[in-house]
Amino acid sequence: MPNPVSSWADGELVCNCNSVTKGTIVKAIQEKGFSRREDVAFVTRASTGCGSCAQLVEDLVSAHQPKQSEASSGVAGKTAAIEPRPYPKGLDVPRIKKEGLELDLSRLRERGVRALSDDDYYRLKTYGICSQKHPEYFMMRIRIPGGRVSADQLDCLAELAKYYGRSWGHLTTRQDMELHWVRLEKVHEIWEQLEAVGLTTRSACGHTLRNVMACPHAVISSASVMDVRPWAKAISDYFVSRSAWMNPAMPNRINIFLAGCSDCAAHAPLNEIGLVAVRSPVGENGASSLGFQLWVGGSLGNYPLLGFLLKSFLHPQEVLPACQTIFQLHMQYGGRQKGKTRLKFLIEELGREQFEKLFEETFAVKKALPENRLFPLQIPPATRYPVNVPVSLAERLEAFRQKRLPPGWQAQQQSGYASCVLEIPLGEIRWKQLAALGQIVRQHRGVEVSFNMDQNVELHWVRKGQIPPIQRTLGMAELTIKGFQPGPRVVSCPGTQFCVLAVTNSQGAARDLQTQIVPKDEKQAELFRSLTIHISGCPNSCAKQQIADIGLVGGMAPLGDHRRYSYQLSVGGGLEGQPQLGAVIRKGLTEGMVVLAVQALLEIGVERLQPEESFREWVRRLGPAEISRLLDEKLAPQMPQRAERIVMSPDLMEVR
Repeated sequence: MPNPVSSWADGELVCNCNSVTKGTIVKAIQEKGFSRREDVAFVTRASTGCGSCAQLVEDLVSAHQPKQSEASSGVAGKTAAIEPRPYPKGLDVPRIKKEGLELDLSRLRERGVRALSDDDYYRLKTYGICSQKHPEYFMMRIRIPGGRVSADQLDCLAELAKYYGRSWGHLTTRQDMELHWVRLEKVHEIWEQLEAVGLTTRSACGHTLRNVMACPHAVISSASVMDVRPWAKAISDYFVSRSAWMNPAMPNRINIFLAGCSDCAAHAPLNEIGLVAVRSPVGENGASSLGFQLWVGGSLGNYPLLGFLLKSFLHPQEVLPACQTIFQLHMQYGGRQKGKTRLKFLIEELGREQFEKLFEETFAVKKALPENRLFPLQIPPATRYPVNVPVSLAERLEAFRQKRLPPGWQAQQQSGYASCVLEIPLGEIRWKQLAALGQIVRQHRGVEVSFNMDQNVELHWVRKGQIPPIQRTLGMAELTIKGFQPGPRVVSCPGTQFCVLAVTNSQGAARDLQTQIVPKDEKQAELFRSLTIHISGCPNSCAKQQIADIGLVGGMAPLGDHRRYSYQLSVGGGLEGQPQLGAVIRKGLTEGMVVLAVQALLEIGVERLQPEESFREWVRRLGPAEISRLLDEKLAPQMPQRAERIVMSPDLMEVR
């Protein structure tokens, strides 16, 4: 009996949600040799709406497969194509680490994905290589300790994005840059190019020390204590060079953040190790010294928890021993039970008092090690100038400092210098934009470029005379200075577009919020522009939705007798002043309800905000329970009325 859909006319719609015809689907199957509905969906969008046409697409895939004789025809003796394998589920990671994380890299170069066992997919993570949604393609995560990138490094990143990443790179919330669409056979070429400019992907994923972050504007801010970026680089290099023996013993990852100014200090409690530059109390000699506060035990994820202050002052020579101590306690005592392997669970199990006791005992031993006395870092000068400016010019620059800077530019604490933040929507940066940034650093003496933790780029140490030509270069590269966007600050992980762990299309939701919300009046528009919205595609929380005014995270939620992919909505998070984690006010938001929910929050907020009150202050005053009740009232008429299977799928781009 012939398949009914195969008899349809080519112009008839198979997918009503996305207006995809039978002819479009058949053409994709025949031209690209697709044998799975998921591949067809990725290119055509068919079956990615309500999902009701999924079986029709399956039937078309079955009906239009090439005959066996056609599939096997060709030059005799030609090697058969290897069927791409998806990322293996349910890997026994503790066993893999126990057996060893070494990879036969030469075999990898020769055979690519065919050389991989299932266990090797985890081993690859410890080299900074992760599977992506599309079999045979991988993501490479490049560590940028402290976020600062040189001209040579920017040129390298641009070339890698152009030739290996389909012209794009993705900036993360931890100051890394990710390349997608990488073939395994090419990773050696990429590693060689990265090594030539002092970069690496080693230990960028998996149960490792992740990229060491630092506030990029510690030197230029009026709240600056000292430049901590050299510390981030030195700490990263120290532990990454020991990856071979450390990574198998790590129960889970560790994140380190260094704050060089009070403006960024609130980030410290979000990480397993947070180091905040401070001045010690004035001593008997009337002098104070520079050092660090030590915060431990924080992380976000499915069980977000703020860390606590373990040491109010560390001398500079104590920083490495303190980090070594945390790593040793994590490796020696950390839990191995699935879902309980982060450092915060060890502290919770031991109790703070016992953890602090173990820390002090181990810390005393580490401080006495000869190698730690030689750790090559000194406190940098509190203020520095990248260029020796003649006095006469300095005087003119001082006069310039008092004048109004172009929109989007801010004066640095150093007389005569300015900085700006470049808005990189959702962290997606083109290779030509990376190349333009490298050109700016190379052509304009003293200018620095840093990746920050909002998926944006910062320019520092720009003099007045450099601003006009730099703005022309930025304009030609379609790079926009922050402050000119009509909507909120939106941060998003790649979501189901690439990530094998994601369950929702976070970037699709982010674009919907940026394009579909139209404020009804100036009050709504002003509130909308002031918001931070962070969207994570799974509970791993790569977009840090817990610290946003509005946070969305993908997960599973019950609907009648079914479970479906959906979003959990939180409000009131932020880092201004004291860090505050957002409160969950709604679960089970379908993809189609995200825009409606945020629009409803805008309406509720405008109706009840007091003069000069921020969104976060409003949430604190009303309370999450009351906001949840008001939101329910707004959304009730528009919520799904029956159980239905909701299919979340990635934005579709052609697999070339």
